[in-house]
This record gives sequence, C-alpha cells and structure tokens, in this order.
Amino acid sequence: LLGMGAMTWLFISRIGAGIAGATISTAQAYIADVTGKENRSRGMAMIGAAFGIGFTFGPLLGAMFVSDDLSALPSSMPGYIASAFSGLALIAAIFVLPESLKEKGSLSEHGVFQITKLKKYLTQPVIMVMLCLIFLSTFSFAQFESTMSLLTKHLDYSEKSNFYLFAYIGLVLTLGQGLIVRRLLPKIGEKKMAISGVVLMIIGLLALAFVGQDSSKAYLYSIIPISVLGFSAISPSVYAMLSLNASENQQGEIMGLGQSVSAIARILGPIVGISLYFQKPSYPYMEAALVMIIGLFLIFTFRNQQEEKTGEQQTES
Repeated sequence: LLGMGAMTWLFISRIGAGIAGATISTAQAYIADVTGKENRSRGMAMIGAAFGIGFTFGPLLGAMFVSDDLSALPSSMPGYIASAFSGLALIAAIFVLPESLKEKGSLSEHGVFQITKLKKYLTQPVIMVMLCLIFLSTFSFAQFESTMSLLTKHLDYSEKSNFYLFAYIGLVLTLGQGLIVRRLLPKIGEKKMAISGVVLMIIGLLALAFVGQDSSKAYLYSIIPISVLGFSAISPSVYAMLSLNASENQQGEIMGLGQSVSAIARILGPIVGISLYFQKPSYPYMEAALVMIIGLFLIFTFRNQQEEKTGEQQTES
C-alpha cells in the first residue's frame, strides 16, 4: 500500500468522499421529514446555505496553507482539517441529531435496492422532469466550477487568488440561498423561482463566455454571482418539488435518486467542460447556457402539466 503513488491515493480518497457524500440526500430527506409542505422549499434552501458556508470557509482555510510559489510542495494540512470536521459531523450525527421518523420501517420492507421502485419513479412525468432539471442544472454548473480555475489561470491568477475566488463563490451561494431564495420562495413559489434561476444561469454563463485576456478582476467578480445566484435558486426549488411529489415514506429514496442524478452530472460536467475549454475558452459556457435553455423549456412543460392536472380536477368536480 505504501508503494502506491499520490494519484492512486487521490482517487481512493475521492471515491471514499463520494460514497460518504450520500449524507447530502440523507440531510434532504431529514428536512423533508421534519418540515411541512409549506416550509419544504425553505428547508431545502437552508441546506444549500449551509453548503455555501462550507464552500466559503473551506477555501479560506485552505488558502492559509497555500503558497504563491508554484514550485512549492502542497501542504497536507487542508486534508487533515477536512477530516477533523468530518469527524465532528459524525459525532454530532450520533449523539446530537434526533431521529426524524417516529415510525420506522424495516429494511426488508423498504429494500436496499429495488429496480421496480426505480422504474415506478422514472415512469412518472413530473418526477422525470424534476430529475432532468437536476441533471441539466448540475451538469451546467459543474462545467462552470471545473473550468473556473482554468479561466483564472488564463487571466494570470495565482493559486491563492483562486482560493479567494472560490470562497467568494461560496459566499454568494450562502447569501443567495440563506437570505434571498429562502425568503422569496414562499412568496413566488417553487416553479417561478426555478424559472428565475434558469434565466439567471443562462445570462451569467453567456457573460462568462465573453471573458477575455484583457478582462479585469472587477468584471469577473461582477458576473460570477449571476450564475451562482441562478443555481442557488434552482437547486432548492427543484428538490422541493421533487420531495412534494413523493409520499412521506419515500423521501429518502427520492432524494437519493435526485442526488444520484446530480452525481452523474458532476462526473460528466467536468469531462465535457474541460474538453470544450481546451478547444476554446468560451465554449463550455456557451454550451452550458444552451443546456439551460433546454431546462427552461422543461420547466414550462412541467407548468403545463400542472395546469392540465388542475383543469382536469376542476372539470371532474
């Protein structure tokens, strides 16, 4: 084991972190269990805000151990600090977090993996639309995230400047979901919030496509929040709609399915985005904007389905 290279250990650690990432869908299911339908979307926004706080302070802590000297060996301290925080989260989950469900089903009742349940979800049009929106928005945002460090390198940013930039992205995500989205969602509803988010992402991604070698830091810092605020509006809205269209005892399954779709998008997004970037720096942002235009059509399709359903119920009554 000691003879394995650094790249091998990197892949092992990332695979382990990916498996442990199932806690996100668990947290979403927990929020769905302890909130009513009227507060479901606000709860999902708070998860995003918490994620944004971590995304803010994580890079800031990492920047303390990164040198501007590109020839210096990277410090292992950020990894140790991240491990310590994960350990604290584990302790809190074991000793502090109460069970969300009073009535627990058996493992044999719910099953570890049942293909028939997966087919049942995938044959429901509303669920399929929500899953497609999760995939498209995450796929686009993953291209934004994975190519940002390449773009800043093109703009002659230092490694430490990249840490500060990603901390800035996390701060915008925190403020977007914790303050703006959480307050507006109950007033305008999940569908309108999702539409607003998609439109913002399209505008922000197209603006990034026009970042050039002579673009200033002020320009980059001013247009990045457009895409980030867009994603911060889409994510809690879509996950809330996904949760609201599942029964109370299916929250864990449906949230896990949503996170699985998101994970696939986070794998494919960087592959496509980085490949396009090396063809031309503007290509990944233009392609991601096109993907979000498809997502916009999907949202309007979802709205039409809801209106037709409401109309049918009114006709029957």
